[in-house]
Amino acid sequence: MVGQKQFTTRKQMGVAVVTGGYRGIGEATCIELQRIGYTAVSLDINADPDNPLHYKCDLTDLKALSDTLDAVATSHGPIMVLVNNAGTVGAIPFVDVTPEIFDRTISINLRAMYFACQHVIKKWLADKRPGRIVNVASAAGRMGSPFVEYGASKAGVIGLTKGLARVVATDDIRVNAVAPGQIITDMHRRLPPERQKASLEIIPMKRSGTPVEIATVIAFLVSDASSFMTGAILDVNGGKH
Repeated sequence: MVGQKQFTTRKQMGVAVVTGGYRGIGEATCIELQRIGYTAVSLDINADPDNPLHYKCDLTDLKALSDTLDAVATSHGPIMVLVNNAGTVGAIPFVDVTPEIFDRTISINLRAMYFACQHVIKKWLADKRPGRIVNVASAAGRMGSPFVEYGASKAGVIGLTKGLARVVATDDIRVNAVAPGQIITDMHRRLPPERQKASLEIIPMKRSGTPVEIATVIAFLVSDASSFMTGAILDVNGGKH
């Protein structure tokens, strides 16, 4: 259950790193990966100081990101799975977006993801080890969004996933993505009520999704059940197209 902290360090399946793993989709993903046997480590600007699987990290600081990934591997073992979940969205009209807001959105949603992928893939290639990456995109990356810089960043995530999957396809490294629709998270709750209502009205299932519903799809994508999938973008959005 989301909100229930996990402290077990089981290593049957190896180490999985989840960015933005402190709450929401990231927390649900850590719990689900723990459940199926991974040591699931959260990298987040927020962290529970009493949880040895929580690492406080500003993902926009690329040196801190690299150093933290190395620290995780030193403490818990080689990283086998990377889930790039951390993201941000601001409810700001297009005409009011400043270069600073734009740069921050791209830095968190795309730049940090790109270089986290680069870091782990370099290790996997050097050690000739397999790896699994799941990137959290968004329906906004396919359809666009009134929050234009957010939609653009998530379109970049889709492009990153498809391109990178091709580059490492013969190295037993699989790269896939999920594209959630409206999911009830803290990020969603910060959106204006009228925007939340408008989003709900265009979902055929007439409900929002939950973090657990995304986490189970992520777990599928890192499992052997998806062994012939790479470069896939799985829509998890209640039928919205």
